[in-house]
Amino acid sequence: MLDKYCIIIGTKKGATSSLYEYLRQHPAIVGGFKKEPNFFGHTKNWEKGLDWYQNQFIGYDSCTHLYGIDATTDYTQEGFIGIPERMKATGCNFKFIYILRDPFDKIESQTHQFLVDRDTIRPIYECLDVRIVESAKYYKQLSKYLEFFPKDQFYLVDFARMKTDINGVMNEISDFLGLPEYDYDTSYIHNLKSSAVGQSFKGYRLLRSVLRTFRVTPLIPQKAKDMVRLGLGKFGGKKIDREKHTLSEEQKRYVAKQLKEDLYKLEKEFGFKNNNWKIFNYV
Repeated sequence: MLDKYCIIIGTKKGATSSLYEYLRQHPAIVGGFKKEPNFFGHTKNWEKGLDWYQNQFIGYDSCTHLYGIDATTDYTQEGFIGIPERMKATGCNFKFIYILRDPFDKIESQTHQFLVDRDTIRPIYECLDVRIVESAKYYKQLSKYLEFFPKDQFYLVDFARMKTDINGVMNEISDFLGLPEYDYDTSYIHNLKSSAVGQSFKGYRLLRSVLRTFRVTPLIPQKAKDMVRLGLGKFGGKKIDREKHTLSEEQKRYVAKQLKEDLYKLEKEFGFKNNNWKIFNYV
């Protein structure tokens, strides 16, 4: 029975797809049927029981695999209630990875994604979505987990290091998880913003749904999925004008005010601060 899990809890638009694909290369880690099974956040999935969740990790071998990897970024989104409690209730062992990104960049990138997905969201110059701002309160999201899990079960990494020192990050994560050394292939960046445009095609969404129904999705490399989306995006995907997902100066000041206390707590509790984040020019 698979009872150890590495959970990438976020952040949305924080290179979680790339990290997930890199980690699942390790022979001691087994990936899931979906990158984001959302077992603990989605009530209908939770009601299916732990056996259902464990069966999502196709190819699990108790002699080989130490961890199942789950990269459900909704686990640090506002509106999902009781996720850490549900995890604790399973009696399984968890290690958590949280990629933290400059809140300004995260808010703009996530707004772009929501607009591409045709989510219920207006252009950012009309309305700054409170869900996205709240999800950028990183300490607030972590504090929910700290009620049930000790701090040493969390690995926090700056998004910028994912681009400048990915090999160092992977080595640190291997140490954090207690994995044997492994030479990860980190040459490909998964799920770039440009590939997201192709997701706006209804045909792509329908095809993805069919492939998931017949459990074909895990057999298709993530790189191939990205290439399909990139191709579709070149032929009329839903492109979003930059002004629709770019924060104004007034909005930046507002966001900085909303996040100031959270940033202070994050530094105090975890020693995490990046002075290069643009938000610190406004705090």
